[in-house]
Amino acid sequence: MARTKKTLECIVVGVCLGALILGAAMLTRSASSGATESPMLFKTEHDCGPVFPKQKITHTFQMVNPFDEALQVERLKRSCGCATAELGTAEIPPRETTTLNMVVDVPDDAGEAKFSTLVIAQGKRTGRGAHFDFLMQAQSATVIEIQDGMPFIQMGQLECERIPVTQAFRVRRGSHPMQWDTLQCHCSSDCIDVHLRRLDLKEWLLELTLKDVGSLGHIRESLEFCFFDGQESLPYRLTRRVEAELLGPIQAKPHSLLFGAMPIGEEIKKTIRLTNTFDEDNVSISIISVEPSDPDCIKVEPQKLNTGEEVILVTFVAGNKGRYGGSIAIEARADRDYELNVPYGACVVD
Repeated sequence: MARTKKTLECIVVGVCLGALILGAAMLTRSASSGATESPMLFKTEHDCGPVFPKQKITHTFQMVNPFDEALQVERLKRSCGCATAELGTAEIPPRETTTLNMVVDVPDDAGEAKFSTLVIAQGKRTGRGAHFDFLMQAQSATVIEIQDGMPFIQMGQLECERIPVTQAFRVRRGSHPMQWDTLQCHCSSDCIDVHLRRLDLKEWLLELTLKDVGSLGHIRESLEFCFFDGQESLPYRLTRRVEAELLGPIQAKPHSLLFGAMPIGEEIKKTIRLTNTFDEDNVSISIISVEPSDPDCIKVEPQKLNTGEEVILVTFVAGNKGRYGGSIAIEARADRDYELNVPYGACVVD
């Protein structure tokens, strides 16, 4: 009987030791595999309500470490160049809190906009990944609305033989609470004549006349609207761009270059081709010169293909974050010399 009891005690001890060893192995495996698991995502949102174009908005988020180990922040990813973010500390102790301060310069044509900062962190002991997504959303109120809320004025594709041409656009008072009663408008270039006529208390007719600019391709100019309260000029100014496409015997394909969102230092290459729209097939096109408006970011290289076609290789690279925009001026020869403008745009982020 005593021997049987001792045998049972040995079995119980063996089972307990086995369970302890198995549990320790599972914990070790779980800790070692934490770094390869998908990062946990935590989302926090803040609604700023109605804001005004070009207004600077700010909000401080609370970032909580929900784990029983310290988190090390590796990097921050912002959704656009108009937002900045500052973290209180790069290492967050277990179950502790730090702050993330976001500042956004609201774009002039934001409308309903969202700005986010993604905080990428990792557990210092297990290597487990954690992503914290902080979102600010706002509704940009307008001072005036042009042609049913168009963010810019589009005159469309126009034949160069039909220049000058006049187009009319409706301008209405927006929801901005600023008090004003008189509106004026000026163009940044002499190639567009501006005439603004009041229709009633809340509406104006804006007539734009595009004159001969001496070049083909994309035309981009700016209108500045000034506001008055009686005889007093208000400090607020609103700028809207005007775009048109002048078509002629030579056309650039594509009409514009959009490099999109890209990280600092990345190179993106695109090609511009000049197409012949002459009635005669024997009119050849040769490139005389190519000049970008920002040679520090845009590199251009005319090339002649085996087919005899001349193209322009365009390379964009930027060393700083932000929005980039400009144009590439092309001079080409066919039956005579022509000038073309090809605009470009890019957003460089961290």
